[in-house]
Amino acid sequence: MTGDTEEKRINDTEGTDSGTGDKANLITCSSCSRMNPLTRTSCIYCGIDLELDDDQRRELRPVLRKIEDYEPGFNLIFVPTEDKADHSASALVAEMLRLDRDETLELLRSPHPIPLGRAAKENEATVVAEKLGAAGLGILVIGDGELAFNSPPKRLRGIEFVRGAILPLLFNPADGSPPPSAVELIVTGTIVRREVSSSEKRVRGGDNRVLDSAEIGTDERVLDVYVEGDPSGFRIRENGFDFSCLGSSKKMLASENLPLLTEKLRLEFPSAAFVDSYGKMRMHLGHAWPVDETASSKGFERKSFGGYARLRTVATDNEAQF
Repeated sequence: MTGDTEEKRINDTEGTDSGTGDKANLITCSSCSRMNPLTRTSCIYCGIDLELDDDQRRELRPVLRKIEDYEPGFNLIFVPTEDKADHSASALVAEMLRLDRDETLELLRSPHPIPLGRAAKENEATVVAEKLGAAGLGILVIGDGELAFNSPPKRLRGIEFVRGAILPLLFNPADGSPPPSAVELIVTGTIVRREVSSSEKRVRGGDNRVLDSAEIGTDERVLDVYVEGDPSGFRIRENGFDFSCLGSSKKMLASENLPLLTEKLRLEFPSAAFVDSYGKMRMHLGHAWPVDETASSKGFERKSFGGYARLRTVATDNEAQF
């Protein structure tokens, strides 16, 4: 049952007051004329954005529903300031974004911009940003389209340093030949892939008991480089990249060369922004940008001691999150 469906059921059961009091505290939809609680920016029944007057906008306390990964959304990005968030601000964020209060306070103490949540509609995201802004928090609303989730950085097989710029050499030559450009942003991170295979047996009571499991995975460090005039960027992986651009500093192992290349880029482009916080902040991103997880069943196998066990595989990949 989705969040909207559950909320609609509760409102119907309780005469649509949803704990907000009499009808004066409800918002009437201009399209279907149904009543909505002050936690809504769009109609529960027909989905249209609610028309809010100034008083309703001040009283509104929207609560974001969880939207599916495939749904387009609007991201609420917290931008830290010198003033640290207090407990009242964290309580407001926890209420509106359905987060744990302790985790929320930790998020708001981040020295780096971080996503707090995603809204299904721009109007909803804007109202939440206004509310949090009034509580002293800096919030940016950025749509999925602007973040270009569906346009990952283009993979590089090498680069050449020219005066004041780099010449990107694409892994797939069919993608064209980018011109030499100055580097504006350098981002480091790790792509983590895991696959857990298990056999489970249903036991009395309807629960599943894991009989055995096995895990395989890879951790690959990557370096993303964004150049002037190209927001999509380029990706350098440890494997499959020619580190000849390091010259005599090149080492035997790719794991040694990637940090050297990072340092060389920072020296060549001292004005470029450098971000290496993904590893530290990764655990706090899942509520807004979860890792990709795919579960699949591989049927059943007969066990030697009798009965059958279900074979199941769960694969996770954080590349889209990064």
